[in-house]
Amino acid sequence: MKRLHQKMIGQRWAIHWLDPSGHVGAELDEVKLFLCITEGKLVKLTKTMLVIQSSIYPDSQTGDFTAIHRSLVVDYQKL
Repeated sequence: MKRLHQKMIGQRWAIHWLDPSGHVGAELDEVKLFLCITEGKLVKLTKTMLVIQSSIYPDSQTGDFTAIHRSLVVDYQKL
């Protein structure tokens, strides 16, 4: 996979990642990670995670964010 880097911050991306999921009352062979695509602006990138902003209130730092562990990212595309 391509490497995530700090120059990507502030740009819009589609992040393809494996979403851990809980399984209650399920058969063992049903338990898996689910491929998920999150789109938005990359606002934070650390050694262990990235944060995608999908919405923000004007003149505020309040909004909707998704934190994704870097080891779960399988691909990404610039939007």
